Amino acid sequence: MSVGALLGVGLHERGGGAMAAELTLSTSSDEASISIGAAVGEAIHDSMVIALYGEMGSGKTTFVRGLARGLGVSGVVNSPTYTLMQRYEGRLTLDHYDAWMEGREREVLADGAHELFGRGGVSVIEWADRVQDWLPDERLEIHMRVTGLSDREVRIRWCSVAPEPPGGLKSLGDWSVPEGT
Repeated sequence: MSVGALLGVGLHERGGGAMAAELTLSTSSDEASISIGAAVGEAIHDSMVIALYGEMGSGKTTFVRGLARGLGVSGVVNSPTYTLMQRYEGRLTLDHYDAWMEGREREVLADGAHELFGRGGVSVIEWADRVQDWLPDERLEIHMRVTGLSDREVRIRWCSVAPEPPGGLKSLGDWSVPEGT
C-alpha cells in the first residue's frame, strides 16, 4: 500500500486550542496494517508518542510490527502484555508499552513510564485509553476498529497545539486546514 493511498484528510479543533489532523483508511489484511505502520515509522524523524486505541484483535500489535519495520528494527516484535514494556533499537529507539491488563495502567505510571513517553525515541502505547490522562498533548493517535473478518478501519490523528504534523509525518498526506475551520 502506498502512502498516497491514505484518505479522508481533515483538521479539526479540539478542546484547549489543540488541533487534530486526521487520516482515515481501510485495510483488509495484516500485511496492509503492517504497511501502514511501516509508512508511519519511515515518516517519523524525531521523538514521538503514539497512542494506540482499539478493541482486542483490532490489529494494534500488528501495526506496531510495521512501525518497528519502518524505524529499522530487525527481529521479532511481540506484544509486551506480560512484560509491561519492550525496547527495540532501530533508527530511533522504540519503546512498546501495553496497558491492557487490569491494574497495568498503575504499573505503567508507578514505573514512571509517563515521564519517558517520547523522550529520545518513539513510545507506542497499546490500550492508551487506560493512561489517557498521562499522555502528552502532542501525540499521534492510531484508532483501529474491526469492520469485518479481516477488515479494519485505521484512523490516524495528529494531536497538538501546532496546526500541522511535524516533518516527515506531513508526507503521509495533505494535512491542510479545511476552509471555515
